[in-house]
Amino acid sequence: MQKDIFVDGIGNISVQAGLARIELMGLQKLPSEGTSPAFDVSERLAMSLETMLRMHGALSEIVNQMESKGLIKKNADGAPGAQDEHSRDREEKRHGSLKIQNSPSSMEPASG
Repeated sequence: MQKDIFVDGIGNISVQAGLARIELMGLQKLPSEGTSPAFDVSERLAMSLETMLRMHGALSEIVNQMESKGLIKKNADGAPGAQDEHSRDREEKRHGSLKIQNSPSSMEPASG
């Protein structure tokens, strides 16, 4: 059975001894009015450098597709940013879902 994990955010990312580790953050509890939300590490994702690079390539491809379909646009700093919820919903209905091909990446970790 497949398990879906919801993530509220990304915490620390580290690369050590040939492994990449990504902290997946979850909301600790709903904040009361006037307070900031608190997050905890809910899971850690560990993978080889090769897998991390393949994931980077796949995520980059999705971001490029979203940008070309008008779902997101680059911010002033050049980083992609989401449109407001209503614009995004209209664009998703018009363009459908985005998919990538599961193919080996040409990206490989540097040897050395």
